[in-house]
Amino acid sequence: MTTEEPGRAGELTSANLVELLRAADTAWTTAAGVTRHWRRQDLVVRAFHRHYEQRSAQFPDAVTWLVSTSDEGPDEAGGGSPGPADEVFETVLAVAADRPHRRRRAELVSSRGDDHPADLLVVDQDTFWARTGTEVSTNHGNVDHGHGGADIIDALLCPGYVPVLFTLAPLGRMQLAGRDCIELGARPRTDVPDDERWNWPGSPLDMITGGDEFRLAVDVGTGIIVRASKFVDGELAEVTEWRELRLDPALPTSLFDPL
Repeated sequence: MTTEEPGRAGELTSANLVELLRAADTAWTTAAGVTRHWRRQDLVVRAFHRHYEQRSAQFPDAVTWLVSTSDEGPDEAGGGSPGPADEVFETVLAVAADRPHRRRRAELVSSRGDDHPADLLVVDQDTFWARTGTEVSTNHGNVDHGHGGADIIDALLCPGYVPVLFTLAPLGRMQLAGRDCIELGARPRTDVPDDERWNWPGSPLDMITGGDEFRLAVDVGTGIIVRASKFVDGELAEVTEWRELRLDPALPTSLFDPL
């Protein structure tokens, strides 16, 4: 493999890839576009339970918070099941981000399944406002009360956490969302405890815990993740991606006004 500067045509060394991903967190000032999160529930559930069984065996003294997720129906799951095992979930958002001012906006374009995302979420530094129908909720700036609806933005735009949590291998080149990307194979590192893994904002890849194989499409010009795909037993289980992306557009401040 030859060594070239990040962003130029050709291959990148492992060191270049790590540098590229870490630099991506500050390679942009503002961003706007459309994101999509898709998942196949039966595979996600399988990976979720497998992950916690493996982590419990590896770290027997660790305290594990296991959120009940089931591939059974509502009766078997105690009313908490998200739906049939083979159900597909999808959320499409129109998003905007202002990095220097720590502002995020995520507006629901479409959804499939029973996740019930907010119609509109605005985050201004430590304060969020979330509107669903005619109801608006806020944390009034309480840093201990967050809202996850905009995590997908940081998971894709700020991938500095990726080299810490995954081992990476280049697979080839591709075009996505109008960007020249390098595709990477990514496998979760087994030496990272869950409490450390979840200390990273937006990680891991804004997906439900678990999965034994990931593929990342990384923009060679900026290092941001254009698409992250999770595979379970060789089948596509979850996708987080940009459908449209503009970097450093002028964003009106009204986008982040309180709701």
